[in-house]
Amino acid sequence: SISKMARKGDVVIFLLDVGSSACSAPPGHATFLQNALKVINMIVQHRMFADSKDEIGLVLFGTRETDNRLADERGGYDHVTLAREVGPPTLDFLKMLQCEILPGNEEGDFIDALVVGMDHAQHYMKGKKLGDAKFLLFTDCGSPSSGDDLETIRASLESMNAQLQVIGPDISDEEIPNGASGPPPGKRKTQIQISGERILKRLASFVDGTFLSFTDAMETLAFFARRQAKQTSVFRGPLEVGSNLKINVWGYYRVKEQKTISFGKVSAVSQASAHPGSMRVKMERSYHLNDEDQTEVAKENLAQGFWYGKDLIPIASVDKEAMKFKALKCLKALGFTKENNVKPHQYLGEGVVAFVPDPDNRDAGIALSALIHALQEAGYVMIVKYSFRANAEPKIGVCTPHIKPNYECLLFTQLPFMEDLRLFTFASLDKKKLAANDDQVQAVDDLISGMDLTQAVRDEDGELGEGLKPKNTFNPVLQRLYQCIQHRALNPEDALPEVDPLIADCLKIPSALVAANEAAVEKVKAAFPLEKIEKKAKRDASAAAVWKDTGSVDLDNPVSMAKRVRADESLSMAGIARVQIREVGTVDPLGDFKALLGDQEVDLFDEAFSQMRKRVCQLIFDSLGDQYHGKAIECLKALREAAVRFREPAKFNDFSTELKDRLLAGRGSDFWEKIKEGISIIWGFSTWS
Repeated sequence: SISKMARKGDVVIFLLDVGSSACSAPPGHATFLQNALKVINMIVQHRMFADSKDEIGLVLFGTRETDNRLADERGGYDHVTLAREVGPPTLDFLKMLQCEILPGNEEGDFIDALVVGMDHAQHYMKGKKLGDAKFLLFTDCGSPSSGDDLETIRASLESMNAQLQVIGPDISDEEIPNGASGPPPGKRKTQIQISGERILKRLASFVDGTFLSFTDAMETLAFFARRQAKQTSVFRGPLEVGSNLKINVWGYYRVKEQKTISFGKVSAVSQASAHPGSMRVKMERSYHLNDEDQTEVAKENLAQGFWYGKDLIPIASVDKEAMKFKALKCLKALGFTKENNVKPHQYLGEGVVAFVPDPDNRDAGIALSALIHALQEAGYVMIVKYSFRANAEPKIGVCTPHIKPNYECLLFTQLPFMEDLRLFTFASLDKKKLAANDDQVQAVDDLISGMDLTQAVRDEDGELGEGLKPKNTFNPVLQRLYQCIQHRALNPEDALPEVDPLIADCLKIPSALVAANEAAVEKVKAAFPLEKIEKKAKRDASAAAVWKDTGSVDLDNPVSMAKRVRADESLSMAGIARVQIREVGTVDPLGDFKALLGDQEVDLFDEAFSQMRKRVCQLIFDSLGDQYHGKAIECLKALREAAVRFREPAKFNDFSTELKDRLLAGRGSDFWEKIKEGISIIWGFSTWS
């Protein structure tokens, strides 16, 4: 595929037709040149995202002018221009493709362009340690071409070990001359195009060249691919089975989560200036005591601390190092068990490691193969202790035999320790009232069978195959990120684009399954009818429950307990003046709180009280020194007044107790004394100590 066309260090040269035929199209249709530029743009972006070491050049043919070395030295090669010498793919090259490639409106020979590209590649690669030369030819064969020197070109391509790929023309085995039935008017091939395609077929046959239509190319390049991780071993050492058997193995990651690209920090001020430069910034971090002077502490004087109950225990770096569990590098068998004893929900870790024999050790290959086949035939797996290097945290895992026609290996998957398990208890479904009837079971069974992914999609040959295979399913989060980054790089002033439909469809049910299972879905709906249940109104708590064990409130007065008192005039006026307030903010929390309580149309007491609680905690615990302590005390007073006014003393008293525990557990005892001086609980519930 195009997305993997060039390995590290290859030289890739685009040969682009900008002649008169490539620049014309029926109204409402894109020209050949426009489609070709889109595909080249996508290829270059793929190389850039993959952090490739490939180098790229561009040759145009059909240009008004002639600019190439062969024309200067030998003559001929008219209307062929070396637009960009071979070099790394860059943002400037993408901008050049976007803005500087103009229609040439001349006839250019693609054979001449190929010879110019080969000449440039040979001169550039001479004496350098590079990979192969690859030529990507974009032409609609609309200009006359000469096939006289094909044997010479063939010899040159073979000597360079070059590859040729032709993108764009619809090369069909059956030629449709003018006047014959076939393609619609305006799309029939000319005799020049038919002749050019014959030359291309012959040329491609010399070097096993390939042809790709624009449609296939765009589908292949619709998704961005990060650079393929270098195949580097993560473990080299013996697999110990018992005390006498050691098999030298190498370990490689078979599955590992692809992280999103990391973002660097830049200066927004520099970005907006006339000369932004690199815009990079340097981060510096300082540490300060939580005292009035915010005394700075040198980094070398820092130590980590751990909470032990309510006490903070400092741990020196030397002690922290000594606390670590020391483990030797190892891959050691702990025992064997039936494969079905290891449950899928117990799989843990960030990836799967494949262990293969040491490639230079024939005996290791024989021994590991015997072990793999024995496990496979017996239906067993091996439980192992794995530490990929000395002093790394030891892991327990399962090694599963994996046998393919061209290789064999043990696949290691990490298993949990006791501390990793979440032993939650869930309600049983084995109840008579939850039992499904035969019709319901059959309806679901039909839906499961119909949604079988093993025969869900058709491949390029029309054969049914598995849908949503991991190797064919891209991560939509990463793809959307790449889409936005490349758009912002080329269009810094434009808004970000909408999500590409191909990206949005990454994790959708295959369309063939949706269409084929409409009847099964309706059958499930009929078997499991849904009824809308109206939500019951929340029952008010009884007065006796609220004022239990109190002596300061008259429980015998039903009028006073019938509803909350809503009102003094100051709160009502504040609500009228600030009807838009729906959140207790940090600028004026007191005013926002009163505005919420003053809303006569909606009862917002619970919401306002909850928001004010959070704001008080923020003012206290995020304060630099005692900067916001005064505002926090004023907010606490307002909370107490509201709790009395709305007859919700328990809310305030519970919050006060919680706040007291948090302050005394840390370093807030002084501030707690200030609170006690000016604020008391609402009597009748509990007392403060």
